[in-house]
Amino acid sequence: MQKYYKSYYLIILCCFIITTSIGQATEINKKEYRLEKVINQNKNVFRFWRGITDSTHNKIIIEKKYKGKNTILFNHFVRDGIYFVEDRNNDGYKDFVITYHDYALVYFFNKKKNQFSKTEEWVELKYGLIDSSKNIFWGYRNSQYAERYDYSLLYDFKRFKHNIYYKIVYKTPDEGEERKYANKIELYKFKDNEVSNPIFVKVIKSRYPAKFNYKKYWAEHYKVLLGYL
Repeated sequence: MQKYYKSYYLIILCCFIITTSIGQATEINKKEYRLEKVINQNKNVFRFWRGITDSTHNKIIIEKKYKGKNTILFNHFVRDGIYFVEDRNNDGYKDFVITYHDYALVYFFNKKKNQFSKTEEWVELKYGLIDSSKNIFWGYRNSQYAERYDYSLLYDFKRFKHNIYYKIVYKTPDEGEERKYANKIELYKFKDNEVSNPIFVKVIKSRYPAKFNYKKYWAEHYKVLLGYL
């Protein structure tokens, strides 16, 4: 599922012409771009520029400044021009995030290379941190496209990779229905992060499945599920 959308998105990106070489020192044309964000991390300055002309509309450039040298790290058209700069894996460094439907495409910051990763990691756009000491997160996504039901995930990151342990599914009478029609809550687990092969664990008892609080469930049960207790 994620690989399908990833391939589709990359095809879209390839349809655009990139006029500035990534990884090379250059100057930004201030008639075509405006400076939107500046962050300082790991003794480097990162500038985020947004296109302001018809030909550069929705195009984002990330420029790194270090020891007087400016280097382009990212130079692409971004869907709807929407992006975030936030720490998505709780490692203390801000990452570059763009969106595609209900997914966040995360370019993690690599402190050893002082740059954002060249390839994106697909994670759920809606998320929260459960345990900061162990970097355990929950994610949530509505049903659409290849996903038949609303669901929530329990996961962490292994070297910038989305590592999924469990999945809560809001089962509805018919596929693709909204969560408010859920009549059963199912729990699945994954072995070795094989997301295409979910293993059924149990039906979670709930008097009102449509109102089942996945955040509360993960917070109360993650230690047992992950073997911390």
